[in-house]
Amino acid sequence: MSDNIALCVMGMMFPKEKTVGDAVIRVLPTENVYSDEQGQSTVRGIQANEAPIKYLIEQGHKSGCPVTNVVYLCSDKVLRPIVSTEMASDLFGSSQDIEPMSTETFLMTRIEQFCEENGYDSPSFDPIAYDPLRPADSLSAITDVLWENSRISIDITGGQRDAVLLLTIAIQIIKMGSKGISIGDIIYSNLDEHLIIKQNNTFDMVDLINAVNAFTEYGRANQLNDFFGVKKKWTTIATKELVAAMDRFSNSLALCQVGDIEEQVRSIHECIRNVEETLSTRRRAYDLFTDAISQIDEPSWLHELGFDDALQKLSQIDNRITAETPLRSDLKEALRKWQWDYVIERNELLFLSLLPTVKEKFVQESSRPGMLTIGIIRWCIHHQMIQQALCIYRERISQCLLDLGFFQKKPAFDDLDEGMQAGEVADLCLNCSVDEKGVWVHRNVSPKDSHSTRQAKYETPNDYLEVTPERENEARLVVAWYKYLHVIRNAIMHVDSDQGNYAYFFALAFFGKDRDATPSLDELVEDMHEALRAIDEPRAVSDTEWNEARSITGCDYKRFKQRVADGTTKLDKNAYTSKPKESSSCLSGKLDAESLAKLEALKTQLADG
Repeated sequence: MSDNIALCVMGMMFPKEKTVGDAVIRVLPTENVYSDEQGQSTVRGIQANEAPIKYLIEQGHKSGCPVTNVVYLCSDKVLRPIVSTEMASDLFGSSQDIEPMSTETFLMTRIEQFCEENGYDSPSFDPIAYDPLRPADSLSAITDVLWENSRISIDITGGQRDAVLLLTIAIQIIKMGSKGISIGDIIYSNLDEHLIIKQNNTFDMVDLINAVNAFTEYGRANQLNDFFGVKKKWTTIATKELVAAMDRFSNSLALCQVGDIEEQVRSIHECIRNVEETLSTRRRAYDLFTDAISQIDEPSWLHELGFDDALQKLSQIDNRITAETPLRSDLKEALRKWQWDYVIERNELLFLSLLPTVKEKFVQESSRPGMLTIGIIRWCIHHQMIQQALCIYRERISQCLLDLGFFQKKPAFDDLDEGMQAGEVADLCLNCSVDEKGVWVHRNVSPKDSHSTRQAKYETPNDYLEVTPERENEARLVVAWYKYLHVIRNAIMHVDSDQGNYAYFFALAFFGKDRDATPSLDELVEDMHEALRAIDEPRAVSDTEWNEARSITGCDYKRFKQRVADGTTKLDKNAYTSKPKESSSCLSGKLDAESLAKLEALKTQLADG
């Protein structure tokens, strides 16, 4: 059987002064009867933790999972004698053996007495040293005494004000653990109203905040899904739909299934608006019902609206209420019944208050075509989802460029069916060729094509899409970044990296990058930002810049092909570290040793006639 542990911070007990005749004596605090909120259980208590611990013991016995241990944090003060022999004798009998008691001994004695009277097994008592000035020092000790597969119920009544914060942190540590530990009842005793009040819902709010943070920071919605999946009774359909939309987006990112990622982002924003409208209306209606119900018998200026005004407003929300609704004897009960339709569970109200933060930190909406895609990629980069950012860039940026006018459709495009149109657009940037004239789109090439067929397609203009002529100089920079990042993305995903592609060599030359170097995370992030800036802050690339890079590429690419043919794959790094504009000739810069040897041999041969 699993251990059922009651955890608390032991609060000091303060005897009171009482005047008896001319004398002032110290007596125990008043013993009170505490009941739970449903009035189904009553226990008696003097010391602050006494009634809550008794309640947990009683509930554990009723559920068949009795409390086996009471783990309590205790300061030096609760170990000092504070209950005199006279006070203890009045409560526990007149035995001369009774010594002055500390708060700890008093509470343990009361708990053991309660268990004996009710036929319960008395739990063991496990103290943890606690310094109110350094409460965090006790956290490691708390986790050390929590056994695997145990159930932890918590009383937050005792201790100083920061004790609640300490136990809140302890609860989060418990939930993070992998020991199979579960949280039972979280309670406190209201000393004024003599009530035992459950606080699980209040502490659940911390889980909700963590769940929202997990989505806004890491794009994960599983915690939100689990949270509102449990809270099914009162959760509105609007909230469930929003969480479902977040979950779909989260799963798509995790699996890099990004074909409709923009539509998923729009769906989340639409669901957020629906939740805000739904819950705001419900909250407003509930307040109006409260105003009306409270003033049927006793009108008060404390309410926002008078009875008639409240009914008038309600008639605009609920068609069961009209402005002419008579004030009759059964109206109060009718209003109370209708009010239940507008109840909002407190965690959902907290969720409503967090939605502005979600909107601020999530991908921003954009009315400009194509910009939503860029926003999603930047959001992924900002939240360190680099693989996802590269995947969305690879799969969705062509449609973005088409929307922004870098490319345009040819008349024949409209003759294609929907699936073929999507395929042509998806491969648009991949099908771009770079030559001395700039950028142009060749035919779509299939891996199933023969070598001669592929070569013919590489040399033939695309029938359906083309570079917008007046934006060709701007498209050059965009395509160069795409050719580079496409290969980097494939290398990261461990698929065919296509590093022998001429366009990739061109991109390396254009950006002055080393083919044999692996970019760091920071470098890759900066490259992605530059690639996106080339789209939303276009810069025209001149023919001079373009052809300088092509000149370097021609030499490097030929050397690469020769070395591959010779079985050598390691390339001369110096060929890729120089900036394109530093050279426009294959012969600029230093030659490698092999080339120099061949040149010397040729000179000798020529000198010999």
